Amino acid sequence: MKALLLSASAPDATTKAQTGTTNWILRLTQVLHKKHEVTLITTPPVNDPWFEKSGVKVIQHNPAPIQNGVVRLIKSLLYGIYPSIWLLHCPETSKFLKDLPPGRFDVCWILEDYGGIYLRDIPRHLPVAFHRSYVFSMQDTFWEKGASFIKRLQGWYRQSTAIAFDRWTTARADMVSAGTPESCEFLKKNYRHKNVECIPVKPSQRPTPTTEGNLKEPLGPEKRMLAVYLADMRFVRNADGALWFLEKVLPLMSESLRKSYHFRFLGRKPDPLPKLNDLPSGSSVEFTGFVDNLTKSLHEAQVAFIPVFGGNGVRIKTLTLLGTGLPTVSTPDALEGLEVSNEREVLEATRPEDFAKAFEMLLDANLRQQLSRNSLQAMETFLGEEEDAEKAFAFSQHIAGRQ
Repeated sequence: MKALLLSASAPDATTKAQTGTTNWILRLTQVLHKKHEVTLITTPPVNDPWFEKSGVKVIQHNPAPIQNGVVRLIKSLLYGIYPSIWLLHCPETSKFLKDLPPGRFDVCWILEDYGGIYLRDIPRHLPVAFHRSYVFSMQDTFWEKGASFIKRLQGWYRQSTAIAFDRWTTARADMVSAGTPESCEFLKKNYRHKNVECIPVKPSQRPTPTTEGNLKEPLGPEKRMLAVYLADMRFVRNADGALWFLEKVLPLMSESLRKSYHFRFLGRKPDPLPKLNDLPSGSSVEFTGFVDNLTKSLHEAQVAFIPVFGGNGVRIKTLTLLGTGLPTVSTPDALEGLEVSNEREVLEATRPEDFAKAFEMLLDANLRQQLSRNSLQAMETFLGEEEDAEKAFAFSQHIAGRQ
């Protein structure tokens, strides 16, 4: 079966261009490649080594972003396009799709949310599966309580375009898939699509488990316990989580507890970088940026933490940390879509004082090792690959009318 794959971001899991999203897009591309003859249309650069090994045909189109905010606002409201999507729109891709003759492809898979902008360009003769990693209108709120009139107006604009985008794309696609049961139920309830399926987000490569020896002894600077947070902190929600941790959690820790840990933030650094000179006494914090060997960096750690609030869907960072077997303290939001429970596979925390208490608990080596064993067992089941390709192929056959 010939499948056309569309992605507004290039699939990537091994270069400095990667994010959690690009890692997952590569995974979905790999899964589809197993049972389909695939052609990928995406934006440059496509640098991940897997493409050269796989022989997948790749067509790269350069974005032509709409920089004028007023024009973007008007077009977003008129066409029901979430505003930031315009920054990755490729007119070449739109033209390619509009000119597609019948029979060239059997099915089209849109691999991520921003690719939904091309749904109106895809000919009706080509059945479409649209995968949603993040459903825009699932956000609890688009503006903060007590926000100014301008902020609320901006929030209304984002909310309106999010709802419009989710409504028309869900109606247009022949099948919609999402990464969690919660996202699927939301789409079914609010947009009443008859064909919504769950395709859990997973990393393109299974994490290499750490060892109990790595977890037992502190391996951080000054023989401190090493705690890691893994995220692309160009993304505002990840950067906000890092800042929240520094400003709200660290001050609640006792000085002796702060002196027990070195907190290392892995992944692209936030811009601007938080000021580290005024942290409470005893604090040890670093932002390392992108690392060449993520497995080695994670195996140096004894603990992980995920201070992420809001959003929806399975997080690649969560799967990477739990799949490595790192004892993790996390907000419930970052655990969506996973069958894990508090104090069995993870330590759940929402308030700053809960995070501080969790780090106190994680000084216990026996608890760290027990959490590690349990999280590895849970991820062994979740990250299984055997059925993914068959499942995706069955979806393609169904929407192409071959079942």
